[in-house]
Amino acid sequence: MKHIGSILALAFLAACAPQDIVPGKSSARFREYPTRLFDVFEAACTGPAYTFSHSGKEIYECRELLPPPEAAATILAYDGYPGDLPQLVIRFIATQDAPGYVVDAELFLNVPQKKGLAQRVVPGDPRINRRMSRLLRMAGGVPIEPGVSAEPG
Repeated sequence: MKHIGSILALAFLAACAPQDIVPGKSSARFREYPTRLFDVFEAACTGPAYTFSHSGKEIYECRELLPPPEAAATILAYDGYPGDLPQLVIRFIATQDAPGYVVDAELFLNVPQKKGLAQRVVPGDPRINRRMSRLLRMAGGVPIEPGVSAEPG
């Protein structure tokens, strides 16, 4: 998971579309609270370009500044504000849901604007959502397809 932004930044720039709705997400069901997933996520979100935050046991977020060429391209492509650099955001939201927990993984570019709210740019490439689903499965979750219920494994 280390340096995921460097790996995904070019894919984003090539396959993103601005959206005013909730960003695309991948979801999985876990029998128990996925402590290990969040511990590994926090450990991977380290370094000068990263900012980790969490709110209780529900929301875990890593923000990564893009490398300069990708940041410049993002600012130009989405009319961003160069005084506040765009960031790749990876967010996990854990919700207790009998018989365990549902974890939603969101991935998007946050592009600050000179005026108004930052623009969320979600990947248009389904491979990115598949990678997020694979990550949740490797952490012990059972992926949930949109509109489909899943029992934990």
